Amino acid sequence: MIRRTARRIAVSAAAALALTAAAQAAPASADPNFGAGNLPPMEITEGGSLDYSVSLPPCPNGYTCQLATYLSSGTALGGSDFVQPRSALTKWYYRGQQDGPMIQVQPIQTLDDRQVEPDEALWMNARVDQFKSDCPNPERSPTCWPPESSWRWSGIVTIKDNDRRIGQRRVTTRTSVSHRRAVTDVQHLKTTVTLPAQP
Repeated sequence: MIRRTARRIAVSAAAALALTAAAQAAPASADPNFGAGNLPPMEITEGGSLDYSVSLPPCPNGYTCQLATYLSSGTALGGSDFVQPRSALTKWYYRGQQDGPMIQVQPIQTLDDRQVEPDEALWMNARVDQFKSDCPNPERSPTCWPPESSWRWSGIVTIKDNDRRIGQRRVTTRTSVSHRRAVTDVQHLKTTVTLPAQP
């Protein structure tokens, strides 16, 4: 029990340091109010997947907005602990054409490596860039960059190890078909986080 508690404290401390480092390493922005907000933490068992959705208010009048979500390595490494997408998922919102909320779903697929290891964490990130509407096609025009304002949110997704340690006894229990289905269903999680217009 003491060892498990110490490990959780160590993981939490490492996560806090990583969050501090991430905030300090925020990319430059034209807007002095560029900031980092926190997404709520999530947990998923190794080998499972998670659809992490973010929802923001509509793009404000007079602006074109880009919503991007992406994953970055923490103690969990892209390519060995989770599938690292080649690029961020981006979606453009044009005020007047899309009046609803800005929504993006970031799939997170973890990898079951069969290694006994501590629980590991990756970063789920969301970023909104706002461009003045008088800049045509900001997604294709380099003259529109940098954006007038940018905001970023980051949150920790912990991958819980599912491997048996040496010396652990295997406990065999009989389970019903419905229980087995429920356990399987838990491996694919979905969550939606509603964010303010800015952190």
